[in-house]
Amino acid sequence: MTNADLIRLILFSSDVSRGTVSAAMGIINIVIFILGIELTKIVYLWRDEGAFNLLNLFYGLCWLLLATFFTYKFPRKEEASMIKQL
Repeated sequence: MTNADLIRLILFSSDVSRGTVSAAMGIINIVIFILGIELTKIVYLWRDEGAFNLLNLFYGLCWLLLATFFTYKFPRKEEASMIKQL
């Protein structure tokens, strides 16, 4: 769900055409997925269950941190100026 929000945000805030932005985001997503899958596969094939579990815990915590960060609503400039006036 966060990924869809991030892509929408990037699509509509960029001056570049939406097709180009969408293609670039697709490539970036694929590269990130490939790196994560291959790193996990290497750790799994080492047959080290502890390292495999820690890596998966790390992935989960990274997802939680990024999901929280990208869904956090930052105040707009107008809202910030109204708060300062109060």
